[in-house]
Amino acid sequence: MLQYMEWTEDCLSIEEQGHKGDQKGSEKFGKHVYANPYTPCQCPILALAVHLFSCPERTATGKQQQFIDTDNKKRFGRTLQRVIAALDKEETCILGCNPDDFGTHSLRKGSSSYALGQVYGPTTVSVICGWARASVISRYIHFGE
Repeated sequence: MLQYMEWTEDCLSIEEQGHKGDQKGSEKFGKHVYANPYTPCQCPILALAVHLFSCPERTATGKQQQFIDTDNKKRFGRTLQRVIAALDKEETCILGCNPDDFGTHSLRKGSSSYALGQVYGPTTVSVICGWARASVISRYIHFGE
């Protein structure tokens, strides 16, 4: 992963090697990540630097992986559950629901469901998100449920 990162002017450019919609990576392009010097606790560049310098063992295999584990979904899910479990009672109350109801799928589906409930409806949301109408909408959005 580290070999696909480079500085482009004032941003970190990460070249995407392929995704669910482009398995071969034929339409790859760089995604830009900018620093947030005014709010360091929300700065992705600072967070990446802390992570890279805190985990020097990740280059031991010679792969230069950003994260040690290979299963991204499970690793993120475990981390999310650990963070939510560490919340105190007041912070849990702010969430507005049971901490056991949170999961990685709810991050994707929950945001799109919320957006679909807004005034402009599903067409605008699907266009902005760049969704292919039939495949993605039928997978994540179920009208009337």
